[in-house]
Amino acid sequence: MSYRVKFLVCAALIASVATVDPTPTAAQEQTGPLLSADWPGFLELCDHVNRQTEVMVQTANGKGIYYLPSLDPEGLDYRRMKVLRGPESSGPVPLQEIETVRVPSNSVKTGALVGLGIGVAFTIAALIENSAESDDAWFKYSTGEVLLSGLLFTGITTALGMGVDALIPNWRTIYQQ
Repeated sequence: MSYRVKFLVCAALIASVATVDPTPTAAQEQTGPLLSADWPGFLELCDHVNRQTEVMVQTANGKGIYYLPSLDPEGLDYRRMKVLRGPESSGPVPLQEIETVRVPSNSVKTGALVGLGIGVAFTIAALIENSAESDDAWFKYSTGEVLLSGLLFTGITTALGMGVDALIPNWRTIYQQ
């Protein structure tokens, strides 16, 4: 492969990775004072938490994952809890103690975009190399063959990117004190 193609592949890979923002979107993050039923975004937060099967909550005493949560004006009730840091609590968590609420973000969009970018970059590089005037007889294929191979490779890299992203647990902050 010529240096020109290697440079284009590297530039395309860097561009595809640089355009994907790995941080969760803060559009739905809500920040407020001590959590209380009077807080303006409380009903929306309750609705969002109550639709989840698990939430990660941080309090001054520690952090835990609460399964089958129910948030209401009395506090956060749950079926069971997995302690991540601090002592295990029993009973509902009072609203005033909640500092941060995170929900699982199981989106594999980032991995799919990275895989897609890699596949497209290599397909473009293969097309450029195939069209270049060179003495490499082993790489002379029709444009259709290169595109078909590139499409297959792009599908594989997209699936691999989604698979890797699915293995990484992501939590999105929806409330922070």
